[in-house]
Amino acid sequence: MLCKKCIFVAMCCLIGQSTLAIRLVNNGYENVVISIGKDVKEDSSILQRIEDYLTVTSAALFTATKHRIYFREITIVIPQTWTHNPSYSNAKDSETEHSQILIDVENPAYGHAPYVKQYAECGQPGLYIHLTPEYLIKDEITFRWGLPGKTLAHEWAHLRWGLFDEYPIDPQDSPFYRYNGQWHPTRCSTEVEGVLKNENSKEGCLFDIYTGKPSASCKFFPRMKQNKAVASIMFMQYLESVVEFCDDSYSAPFHLRHNSLAPNRQNRLCNYRSAWEVMRKHSDFSPDTKQLPQGYDTQPSFRYVQVRPRRRVLVLDTSGSMTGSSLKILRQAASNFIMNTVETGSSLGIVEFNTEASTLSDLVSIQSREDREILINRLPTTATGKTSIGGGLNKAIEALRFSKSGVGGTLILITDGQENQAPWIKDIKPSLLEQGVMVHALAYGQKAETDISLLADETGGRTFFFSGERQASLVESLAAMVRQQTTSEGFETPITIISETQIINRDTPHKGTFHIDSDLGKDTVLTFMHQDPIDVVIRGPDNTTIAVADKSSSFDQTMDGGMLRISLNGTIVPGEWSYEINSWRMGTAVTTSVISQSADNKDEIIHTNSWISQNTVQFDPKGKFAVFTEVRSGNAPVLEAAVHAFFEGPSLASGIINLKDNGVGSDLIKGDGIYSAYILTRDLAGDGRYNIKIIVTGYNDSTKIVTKGGRSGALAVGDSDGVAKPELKPSENFERVASAGEFRVVGFPTNVNTAIPDVIPPSRITDFDVTSFDQDTGETILSWTAVGDDMDKGTASRYYIHLANNVSSALQNLDETTLVTDIHILEGSLEQPKGPGELETITLNVTFTGNNTIYVVIRTSDKENNFGDVSNIVTLSYTTEMSIKIEVRATYMEYVTMVLIPVSAFLFLLVLVTCACICWTNKAPRDTKIEGKRNSVTSFNSTDLTYMNYAMDGQYVVRVDEEEARTWRE
Repeated sequence: MLCKKCIFVAMCCLIGQSTLAIRLVNNGYENVVISIGKDVKEDSSILQRIEDYLTVTSAALFTATKHRIYFREITIVIPQTWTHNPSYSNAKDSETEHSQILIDVENPAYGHAPYVKQYAECGQPGLYIHLTPEYLIKDEITFRWGLPGKTLAHEWAHLRWGLFDEYPIDPQDSPFYRYNGQWHPTRCSTEVEGVLKNENSKEGCLFDIYTGKPSASCKFFPRMKQNKAVASIMFMQYLESVVEFCDDSYSAPFHLRHNSLAPNRQNRLCNYRSAWEVMRKHSDFSPDTKQLPQGYDTQPSFRYVQVRPRRRVLVLDTSGSMTGSSLKILRQAASNFIMNTVETGSSLGIVEFNTEASTLSDLVSIQSREDREILINRLPTTATGKTSIGGGLNKAIEALRFSKSGVGGTLILITDGQENQAPWIKDIKPSLLEQGVMVHALAYGQKAETDISLLADETGGRTFFFSGERQASLVESLAAMVRQQTTSEGFETPITIISETQIINRDTPHKGTFHIDSDLGKDTVLTFMHQDPIDVVIRGPDNTTIAVADKSSSFDQTMDGGMLRISLNGTIVPGEWSYEINSWRMGTAVTTSVISQSADNKDEIIHTNSWISQNTVQFDPKGKFAVFTEVRSGNAPVLEAAVHAFFEGPSLASGIINLKDNGVGSDLIKGDGIYSAYILTRDLAGDGRYNIKIIVTGYNDSTKIVTKGGRSGALAVGDSDGVAKPELKPSENFERVASAGEFRVVGFPTNVNTAIPDVIPPSRITDFDVTSFDQDTGETILSWTAVGDDMDKGTASRYYIHLANNVSSALQNLDETTLVTDIHILEGSLEQPKGPGELETITLNVTFTGNNTIYVVIRTSDKENNFGDVSNIVTLSYTTEMSIKIEVRATYMEYVTMVLIPVSAFLFLLVLVTCACICWTNKAPRDTKIEGKRNSVTSFNSTDLTYMNYAMDGQYVVRVDEEEARTWRE
């Protein structure tokens, strides 16, 4: 029985694996890895700046975490494309694949802004920090975001502790919000001083004369010098005075209190918790992490390693259970792997294990087709005996050591059984960890040893599953083990365009197509692995026709038996290609794969990267986990692609899931190029292993590539929000195939006649927004994105909108709120939700008493009355003024447009109405009475949020006079 501790370890290792490699030892981080991309021009000043900036970041973290955290040991990975330096050690494969900070060419969505790829929920780590070389070496770029120490501390908080930005960054984030009759700028903390100015002229800032709402060009500009605010680093890290994170909104000192009303990503995604409230849940801040004394030495040490050609060893199970077709399928897949997938310049060895282990081939440096054929001819041909996985691992370590190329290397372990012969995995694991060897594991069938998954996790590798039926999954898994994880290596791996297995009958040919986009086309190879003889015809968009007959079968003992390989040399014409397969016999299984490489070494080819949030799942009726796929062109996000996940598991069970990048359910951020979906444990077929295949398709009429803007990293100096509309270009038609790896289910109900109850609620709505609000009539238009019946699947049953007097009631005690019913809805419906991802709007009336604040939330229910979590909060208030000082200077045209014209129109209308009333009064009977009534939900008496950092009955006290405010622009 799998222990709970082991399950927990397995679950965690796929979530932010790069950050889990970091060790916090006596307050200091070790194993922090920074990788430099292969396309970064060699420049020694980059290395010096890395040391300088990470040193000041260490000091900034130490201050911001109240003397608890700093960097102790940092490893810098030099790319293979830079000049070889004998003083550099060889980089371990785990270091090149799991870096926490990447130095690489810019991502067009961010420009040179530092940023973190975040995909998981609040408190979970991100993928990596991305810095451009220009950010490091050009001062005019570096200091655009303020002092680099605090900028990188801001990004580290994203990466390590799963914090989010506290400034407006998403379309639903407003730069201002209503509270107690005033408009307040979005900021954290509210101690941040500043004024409102026109973002274009930097002078006049106008606002609505009736509601006090600032114009669209009106922005909050902080006081740059001698600002009294010390928090928060997640808001304006560039302010000289800001050195800390915000803390609890109720109990923290006033100058550190979190602004829980600010419409920002931290509040929406972290359920209104402050930075410190999230950080205290992280293991970095356990009771064992004590405060260090003031002045403690936080200088990190730096170690340099350089990427070398990869060294791998195939570790193949040839025990008795692999006899017959199992070994033949393994030989075919391994032959395809050696011939088509392993990159030129790397080294590969082969080890087999059964009762004992033996080396079939020492490491061979692959430089030519002949080298590949040598390795294929050394693959095992017989299977017998017991299963000593530890013996195979130990022999593979010897093969790596014999190559005399330093520590590290990667083992590709394939086994179908449980170990029953010493040495055991546990005996060899310490040597693997000590020498920095990474293990990728492939379970061949449901009975494969369970400990191989934990071994892969602990060494930084991944685990895959092959059921023994669909050979394409074996090909995809082996390709994923070689796929380039980072950009530090000097080689390009082939891109898999299609991979599929079909059963073909005689006289019923199988026809298929594939797209070659213009970024690819070099050295394209079509491979057909088959049991019986086949004929293949290939046709290209330029009328190319290639017909080949292969009389061999998988039962032949020759190197090419049952494997037809067709190479399209050079660079082929882009467009749609087709192939037709005819079998000579009935029921022939044929696995087709198409791979191609970058044409002219282009940097903007479309890549995919797929992973699963958990690889061991304990069954729970409410259980769920997520599958993710990042799609990018170079570093730029690819939007509106069609992404599908196919999984197969026990008893050949299968399923398909659509992954979305729409900000609903498991998808955290809309339009970032990371697609995701939940997998519900109740929808699975039982205990056992499952494999997930990802197919990504791009269409030239809908799929887009970001060419500029749209995403914001840390705030640039002077900015108060990061909302920007991206510039896009259409994509070509393209196809990509990848493997997301395996997951394993335990504890699934064995009684097939027992129905699993529906206890899974809809997802939480995180983009609830006020589209329009007429404070004179109370007419309010609300909008949000529809979620599903079960998280992001199916259609929900009903929405519930609640109006509250205070934040705590809205979030924690809905019984104290007023529920909006259909009778109060002017337009729209609460009982007819749309499908997941669709835009919802509804109109209602709200009546106010004074300038009180109403807090509005929404949640969703399904047909079983399972309720989703409460949404983000939006506020309504009868506003007439700003809470802070406003610069009123404006241009003549702005004054005419926003003041004179509306006032003149109002006066003209007033005269007409007055005249009409006089005429009507003279004509109407004296005893006529006109009565009117307005529909409303309810009226509210607000209670002040005394925990917010305001003084004098909710009024923010301006500390300076008009003359001093003008100096804030300095």
